[in-house]
Amino acid sequence: ALLPVLFVTVAPPGAANIPMTIGLITLAICVVAAISAWTARETHRVHMNDLGKPDAKPVPKEDYERLRAKTLSDARLPDKVAA
Repeated sequence: ALLPVLFVTVAPPGAANIPMTIGLITLAICVVAAISAWTARETHRVHMNDLGKPDAKPVPKEDYERLRAKTLSDARLPDKVAA
């Protein structure tokens, strides 16, 4: 609900070049979001307890694949339900 208020404040009805003004504001917001995403650290294969720590190391790929396979096999439902 912030952006409509911002747009009306910056480009009130009747102002000149409303689409250009709103477009430039939207472009600036998108550029900031893109830079944030580009510079963010990758958290893939990092233990949840280590997130936020500057010295966090990713889990080795072999360990990650083993843990992932175990988790997926544990989560599967049995084929037949005992009566």
